[in-house]
Amino acid sequence: MRFEKSGVVLGLVLSLFLIACGGRPEKKEQEKHGPAGKPVAGVTEVSRDTLALSLENGFVRGKVYKEERDKKYFILKTDAPATVSARLESEDTLANLRFTQIFLPDGSADGPFGRELEYNLEKPGIYVLSVGENMMAGDPWSGDFSIEVKLEK
Repeated sequence: MRFEKSGVVLGLVLSLFLIACGGRPEKKEQEKHGPAGKPVAGVTEVSRDTLALSLENGFVRGKVYKEERDKKYFILKTDAPATVSARLESEDTLANLRFTQIFLPDGSADGPFGRELEYNLEKPGIYVLSVGENMMAGDPWSGDFSIEVKLEK
């Protein structure tokens, strides 16, 4: 009987511990809100390395921090074929930073690119822009950078 109670208590404690440690990551909102609390253009953190882009009138600009050797992934959704133009800027003009790839809705990818990207999105769907360092040249870089994305249909 003693072992049964101990097992139940241990199971309960382990369950609570796993729930507390494995909770959902907090979403940090870096966006402004318009009338009725609706998001306007902005960048919302989905996880430590993934951010969702909310475009207003086909445009968004946001500031992001990147650690050395980390990549940031920006989720972009389009409901029709379009052309995406994107640009990265940082105060450090020598920052080793670029668009490393664009992931397409069919699972394929294209890249690498530089600090500016123009790409025809042939199908509606979810696209992911990957930003990181050029591993073949330059030193690892960390710091703040701005991303600007324009979508023309």
